[in-house]
Amino acid sequence: MTERSRSEADLDRVSADYETAKARLAEIGFTCEGSLIERYTTCNNPNCRCADPQQRHGPYWQLSWKHAAKTVSRILPAIEGLVYPYVLGDTDALLPDGLYGELVSLLRTHVETVLVPVSGGGLAAGVGLAIKSLAPQTRVIAVSADRTPTMARSVAAGQPVATEEVATIAGSLMGDLGPDNRYSFRIVQEFVDDVVLIEEDEIRDAMRWTLRNERLVVEGAAAVVVAYVLGRTDNGHGGTTAAIITGDNVPSESLESAARCL
Repeated sequence: MTERSRSEADLDRVSADYETAKARLAEIGFTCEGSLIERYTTCNNPNCRCADPQQRHGPYWQLSWKHAAKTVSRILPAIEGLVYPYVLGDTDALLPDGLYGELVSLLRTHVETVLVPVSGGGLAAGVGLAIKSLAPQTRVIAVSADRTPTMARSVAAGQPVATEEVATIAGSLMGDLGPDNRYSFRIVQEFVDDVVLIEEDEIRDAMRWTLRNERLVVEGAAAVVVAYVLGRTDNGHGGTTAAIITGDNVPSESLESAARCL
C-alpha cells in the first residue's frame, strides 16, 4: 500500500468514525453547555439528622458553566434540575433573589392565568414548567393560530401529528413537530392546561388593537395571546390574566394588512 492510499484509507476511517459519533450524539437529543451535579450536604447542628451520612440534606442540583473564562455555579430547584431547561451563559438574565421572591408572590396571589404563544412548544414548555413549579394553581394556556393547529391536534391525539402548512399572518407559528420537539411536546402535555386556536381576522384585530392602544408593533405570532384576551373575556376563569407577548418581526405587508382601517 502506497503512502497516498494509506492516507486515503485513514481519511475514510476518520470520516466513518465522525459520522458514527454524529449519529450517536443526535440520539442523545437535548444537550446544553455546563455540568449538572446532584449534591447532598450537612449542616453545623450536631443534633441534626444529617450527622448520619445516609440522611444528609438534599438532593440539591448544582449547575455550573463557564462565563467570561470563569466557572459560575447556581443551585437549582429540583424540578429545574430534572429537565435542565436553561440556556446558559447569560448570567445577567438570572433574577436577583429579591425580585425572584416578588415574582413568586405575584404568581401565587394574583395571577389566575398565563397565556403564551405556541408552535413547536419550546417557549410554552419552558413557561408552563416554570409557572407550575412556582404556582401550581395558575392556569397556563398555549395559544396558536387556527391555521397552525399542530400542537393542539398533537395534544388531543396524545402524540405528535403532522398537519398541512397553511399561510398565516402568524408565520412564526407554522411548522410541524420535528424530532427535537419530542421533549417540548411532553412538557406541554404535562404542564400546559389547554391549547386554543385563534382565527386570522382575530389576529389582525389584535395587532391593530395593540398598535393603536399600546403603541406596540407585534407580529402575528405574538398577537394571538392578545386576541385571546380581547375575544374571550367571558371565558369564566376570572382573576388576573398575564399574556406573554414576544416578537416584533412583522413583514411590511403583514403590518399593512393588520393596520388597514386603523
